[in-house]
Amino acid sequence: MSGEGMPVKRSELRGDLYLIVKVEFPKDGWLGDDAAYDVLRDLLPAPEPPIVADEVDEVEFEADVEIDQVRAGG
Repeated sequence: MSGEGMPVKRSELRGDLYLIVKVEFPKDGWLGDDAAYDVLRDLLPAPEPPIVADEVDEVEFEADVEIDQVRAGG
């Protein structure tokens, strides 16, 4: 995100912010049966209401980008 990163030393400018998110989802059937899902749902707190943003920034998603490529600027 351009201009949303760390402040530049002795300046009012800010660097760019890069977010790298890696999500690993469990394989299908990891709980075994439907009754286990009901038990898990009863143990966990109820979900919060969805968050609605007043403003949304569009960003480009780049799949399979390595952190070294991001640091090098390309």
